[in-house]
Amino acid sequence: MDTALLNTYWKTDDDRDVKSMRRLQLLQEILTLKLTKKLRESMGVSYSPYAFSTNSDSLDGYGFIGMSSNIKLGDIDKVEAAYKLITDEVKKEGAITDDELLRARAPIIKDVKNAVNSNWFWLDLASQAYSAPARFDRFNQFTQELSAVTVADITQTANRYLVQEREVIVKVLPEKISNSVIKQ
Repeated sequence: MDTALLNTYWKTDDDRDVKSMRRLQLLQEILTLKLTKKLRESMGVSYSPYAFSTNSDSLDGYGFIGMSSNIKLGDIDKVEAAYKLITDEVKKEGAITDDELLRARAPIIKDVKNAVNSNWFWLDLASQAYSAPARFDRFNQFTQELSAVTVADITQTANRYLVQEREVIVKVLPEKISNSVIKQ
C-alpha cells in the first residue's frame, strides 16, 4: 500500500476567548477551501483534504488547528510544500477574499440553524446549564459574533497561530516504510 496521511498541527488556545475561537473556526473553513482548490482541483493529489480546529473547554490553554490529507506516499513532499504555500498565503494581507470568507461562514451558520431543530443539540446545551451557564449566552450570540469577523481578523489570527514555533508535522506512513525511517 502506498498511501500516507499528512497532518500538520499548530497549537492554539482553549475556548475561553470566544472571539479568538470564532476566528479560528473561520480560518479552519478558509484553509479547507484553499486545500480543496490546491490539492484536489489543481494538483489532483487528494480527494478530500480538510482543516480542523478544536479548543478545549476543560484543559487550560489546550487547542489546535491543523490540516489533513490522505495522499500517495510519493506525494508527501509536494503536499507538505502546498501546506506551506497555503499557510503563507493566508498570512498575507489581502490574500483572503470577501467571497472566501462568505463561503466559509455560510455553512457554519447553516449548520447551527439546522442543529436547533434537533433534540441532541438542546440536550447537550441543557446538560451544561448548571456547570457552564455561559454556553447559553454563547449560543445566543453565535451568529452575531461569527458575522462580525472580518478578513483582517482572519489574517491576524493566521499570523498569530500558523507559525513554525507552534507547528507539529505528523506523517503516517505504511508500516514497511515507517520501520525503515525509524531505524535510521
